[in-house]
Amino acid sequence: MTTSGETRLKVNEAVSQIVDGNYVYQLLISTGLVNANALAREIKESVEAMTGKKAKINTIAKAIAMKKVSEVETSSVFRGLSFTLDSNLIEKELDAKEAGSVPLASTLLLFRHGDRIVLLKQRGENDESSDLVLLRLTFPGNSVAYHPLWIVFNSLKIEVRHVLRHDNDLFIFMRRSEAIRALTVIERLTSNLRAEK
Repeated sequence: MTTSGETRLKVNEAVSQIVDGNYVYQLLISTGLVNANALAREIKESVEAMTGKKAKINTIAKAIAMKKVSEVETSSVFRGLSFTLDSNLIEKELDAKEAGSVPLASTLLLFRHGDRIVLLKQRGENDESSDLVLLRLTFPGNSVAYHPLWIVFNSLKIEVRHVLRHDNDLFIFMRRSEAIRALTVIERLTSNLRAEK
């Protein structure tokens, strides 16, 4: 695996290089959102490639725990983030005829997905209760094509059902349990920023 004269890194050096080259890893570590063992499993192959030998998960996790990352640099992008949560929603699958008679006043989103038509709407008196919630995130400034928070959600395996972007808003439809996890992430990120003031 190692050629003659080639210098290989130690595990902590490999972890440091991997983290320094990945914004999301820096963010997760600086805010304490990361599970060191989970991240160790994710980067294990890269660490082994850089060290030229097998590495234990707990050794990588220990190096992650020791890694220092600046909170200010990695969290400032979240300054000014605001959000709302709406839990009074339902999701239905419709046929084409039903879709044509949906009242627009209660409709949040109506889209075709393959041969299905999906309706997301405010729950009415006659609708059954639902586990679906809408997390609306508003970012300061101009239109946002993407935001690191979305990458953080993916990295933490927070499952979402649907995402819609418009200008500087992200509309994220997810199960109630996932919204609780998402709000915990947002609270952790914004509380770090409040502490910096």
